[in-house]
Amino acid sequence: RHTRYWRDWSSDVCSSDLWGRADMLNPTNNLTPNDLRVRSPIEDDRRLGNVGARAFLRFAPFRLEGVWIPTYVPSELPPVLLPEFVSYGTPLFPEPKLKNGLAGGRLHLELASVEMSVSYLNGYAPLPGLTLTNLTFDLVNPSVMVARTAYKHQVVGFDFSTALGDILAIRGEAAYRRPYEYQNRIYVPRPDLQYVLGADHTFGSVSVIAQYLGRYAFDWKKENGPLMELDPSVLKMTPADGESYRKSYTETINSQLAKTNQMLFSQTEKVQHLGTVRVEWLTAHDTLSISALGMVNFTTREWLAAPKIGYRLSDALVAYVGAEILTGPRGTLFGVVDQTLSAGYAELRSTF
Repeated sequence: RHTRYWRDWSSDVCSSDLWGRADMLNPTNNLTPNDLRVRSPIEDDRRLGNVGARAFLRFAPFRLEGVWIPTYVPSELPPVLLPEFVSYGTPLFPEPKLKNGLAGGRLHLELASVEMSVSYLNGYAPLPGLTLTNLTFDLVNPSVMVARTAYKHQVVGFDFSTALGDILAIRGEAAYRRPYEYQNRIYVPRPDLQYVLGADHTFGSVSVIAQYLGRYAFDWKKENGPLMELDPSVLKMTPADGESYRKSYTETINSQLAKTNQMLFSQTEKVQHLGTVRVEWLTAHDTLSISALGMVNFTTREWLAAPKIGYRLSDALVAYVGAEILTGPRGTLFGVVDQTLSAGYAELRSTF
């Protein structure tokens, strides 16, 4: 079997419950939201739980999986400094009704030499966009209110894993995502195709996973933002005077939000090329783990480095020290969150 497991021995968690077989980046997994505010040596700790139902029908060598999630839980992002007078309003998320639930199906083929699956999902995406909900002109307290806004999409996916003898394990997946009514909504991304191909091998006590990921956005156009940035202080005027400027200021703010959303959805370029490498060395009779994860976006010049050392003090107690470093040019997602998310950490984890 080539089911994907977390390489970190300290987690002892099988991630086969997640859709997709690639490491770290899973285009087909649109079921589980993430909380990027969490700092943890175990990547699975960032996944947010939700209420749902899951069922299997087995007729070897096939296995049919069905998933239904009736309530919406969004991915959480780290806080970023907002411009003066700009604040977040009440999120525009779907009500907990049956018609707003997320549904998906996945057909697995499980053979001795290869595993693969095809999947389909329809529902609200875990990562919402941003929309303008209120613009207030006032001599003392003007305000621009923006809200996180959910959108629906459908995703068709494919993944596989196999092995070339004892030399390499090969894994890959691809997903085509098509949001609904993306042409007329600034908070919705463009349709895109994401694909991953990776290989892993163990050299004695050292394991290495290397992957390539590509992204292609359909019907893409560059969102450059407004010709001139809006100075929030110009909103300081009486409501009566402000009405004559409302339309032009709304268009300016929406233009800026369209640019921000494109960055948020990692679609600042039509075609992107990324690479990831994960290396782990187990030593001291498998009580000491020294590992590092690296990711680079060759197109946008964003990169991430996550070195980590774990030491098993006992069967139930593990100590960690590590760091997560993100950086990117201005106008990229990593460039916005790098100062907020880049940090070192130490953790003592007890399992029972």
